[in-house]
Amino acid sequence: MARDIAGIAVGNGGLAVLDNGDGLATLAYCDPGTVSGRPHVGVPVSVSCGISYSDGSVWRQTVTVTFDGHGRPVADRANLGTELVQPTSG
Repeated sequence: MARDIAGIAVGNGGLAVLDNGDGLATLAYCDPGTVSGRPHVGVPVSVSCGISYSDGSVWRQTVTVTFDGHGRPVADRANLGTELVQPTSG
């Protein structure tokens, strides 16, 4: 589930790429030990992820995905999180 949500965060799962306002998610690693549960219709699943963005920043964020009755993601979001690496200048 963590790997699936990491893929969804970077746009490989049927939803738009996560956007932090300054860049799009380019790489995500989600910790399998932090997955909140299994997908059920309308029940959000959350996981803690390290996400790299196109502006060069890296964030630790909780990504939450809601799935439909067929196991397809229908909505995702990430909390504000904690910035681990600042954006590269230039």
